[in-house]
Amino acid sequence: MPLPPLLLDDLDWAQLTDAARLRIPALSAGQWTLHAPVDPGITLIELYAWLLDQRVYMLDRVPEPLFRAVIGLLGESMQPVSAARTVLTLERSGPLTEIPAGTALEIARAATGPVFSTREGIQLLDVARVGVVTPGPGGALVDHSNDLREQRSVTLLPADGGGSEARIILYLRTAPTTGATRRFSLFLDVDAPPKVLPEWNPEAADVPPPAEITWWYSRGTPLPPQPFAAVTVHDGTRGLRRAGVVRFPVPADWAPDGPAVGGLYPYSLFVRTRAATFTFRPTVRRIAPNAAIAEHRRIVREDRRITDWLPLPGLGITLDVSSAPPVPNAVRLHIREADGQWHRWLPVSDFARSGPADRLFRVDRARRRIEFGDGFTGRIPRPDRTVPAPGTNVHIAVTVGGGADGNVGSGLSWTGTDAADVRAVARVSAVGGHDAETLDQARVRIGGLLNRVERAVTLGDHVTLAEATSGVAIARAHAAVGFHPGHPCTVVPGAVTVFVLPWAPRGDDVDPANHVAAPIPDPGALAAVRAHLEHTRMVGTEVWVCPPRYRTVRLAVQVLGDPVDAAAARVRIDQALRRFLDPLEGGDDGTGWPFGGPIRPSVLMREAIRAVRDGEVDLVAIGLDGAAPSESCDEVRLGPHDLPALADVAVTFQPDSRARSGGLR
Repeated sequence: MPLPPLLLDDLDWAQLTDAARLRIPALSAGQWTLHAPVDPGITLIELYAWLLDQRVYMLDRVPEPLFRAVIGLLGESMQPVSAARTVLTLERSGPLTEIPAGTALEIARAATGPVFSTREGIQLLDVARVGVVTPGPGGALVDHSNDLREQRSVTLLPADGGGSEARIILYLRTAPTTGATRRFSLFLDVDAPPKVLPEWNPEAADVPPPAEITWWYSRGTPLPPQPFAAVTVHDGTRGLRRAGVVRFPVPADWAPDGPAVGGLYPYSLFVRTRAATFTFRPTVRRIAPNAAIAEHRRIVREDRRITDWLPLPGLGITLDVSSAPPVPNAVRLHIREADGQWHRWLPVSDFARSGPADRLFRVDRARRRIEFGDGFTGRIPRPDRTVPAPGTNVHIAVTVGGGADGNVGSGLSWTGTDAADVRAVARVSAVGGHDAETLDQARVRIGGLLNRVERAVTLGDHVTLAEATSGVAIARAHAAVGFHPGHPCTVVPGAVTVFVLPWAPRGDDVDPANHVAAPIPDPGALAAVRAHLEHTRMVGTEVWVCPPRYRTVRLAVQVLGDPVDAAAARVRIDQALRRFLDPLEGGDDGTGWPFGGPIRPSVLMREAIRAVRDGEVDLVAIGLDGAAPSESCDEVRLGPHDLPALADVAVTFQPDSRARSGGLR
């Protein structure tokens, strides 16, 4: 647990004075008898108590530079200001069809508000609507355009390990501009686990994709689709793992793959995979063209001519107060100095570790001011005074913005600040904006890091680190010391195998077709966990990361009685037993069946009794590894690192022929 803060300033002036007076009789051997304030000795005691009180107060006040230096030794730093990000779909009413990077936009019809700028330039397509065609049962193609229009989730690809293809149709009013220098884009709102952050979140981590997918484009009948070169496609979804923006070059031979319908030309894109190794089927809620990630920051440039500075401490430059506050670590400063040369000055958080010749400055965000050193810690600037009046000797490029006020909602309309013909709509809420961390906040956060697991030493450390892998959703993990996948029957010293269980959709609102009874982590997730543990393992330890091992279980339940609705009773019993043996939400505590936990007929009978409403459970038979269920009172043991995978539940009803007492005579 974190250590309690050390309080040095725990005595005040009165306590120090009283403590000194109590020592007078013993130290003076009774010769000092007058302890009134008129005594000069008492006056000196009070003076020294006041001086000591001031020294203790200063001792308990740790300055910010010292605090930064100490936490730097711990490998930490205070969190700087961060800018919020969102996804905008853009359009332009003028003749231009390109929107360059850095285009600034503000909320329409707002007196004041944050200004966002696009992070990348895009080529606009004249898209009227978007359609989606995916493979259905038996390989038949199913048009989900209406589902997409109503923002209902659409499954793009299966998760059966085989090859598949989905088609995204962009119905264009006019042909795309060929030879464009910028890429066109699609926003794919992929349904992702809560732990997997979208591309635009500043804390999102890039991990290998769950399956190898390729993108293709139509070339018109009868030519087959042509693949995009892998290096030309920037897939922000990381293989449909998360929500993001996919950016493509405009192919010169891109053509409709069918006739125009209502004046709209169907230009198609295809997403294909040879092995759909997803944990669960990837689905999307929205597909929006002409999308770009925008950030709550923009660059403001200022040129100054300064000729009245004296080589004294305390020099500074006050920035334009009408703009947003500056981002301290994103300010570029060049000064033409007395030698007639331009020199770059670097931003720092403080001057504690700088010398008299270091060209450094710090930025006061609240005061919108650039501050320089005093000649001992940090160089005093000396701008060139010989620059003629039209010229400048100071160039400043200030990145402004950031902070918590950039976390605005979705659905807002935006308009360009410089290009008035640019319009945009925020498709998602802006996230990730926060103000710079204060000293008190840093103390609390860094003090809490004492509990953070950074090295894989114990079994619990391996489990914690595996479940905390960024960019993937690992629901549970299990570590086995001495277990080697290549030698499962022998204890191998120094070997640790971590079995990881991925997140999969659960809940009553999950489509049964998307329910995965025995989730298997995708290859990208395994690689991410393996890389994470590789950096944290102990020297000499061999760590293996493997998917969970499932044992097929078959159940037979016999119920005495004649229920009113036998089919409904079968469904209730089946669902109850499947939920109880589920690897993610099963077990007595509802957090997943324990690895290696034995299956007891009495416990399964308890769950079946809770599910049946009219009737009495007579027996529960269990069959392992595909064997027919057999009645036994003994528990069925799995391997020490195995999980059950319930294949089927056979429920039968038998008349209750037991003798009953009572009745009319």
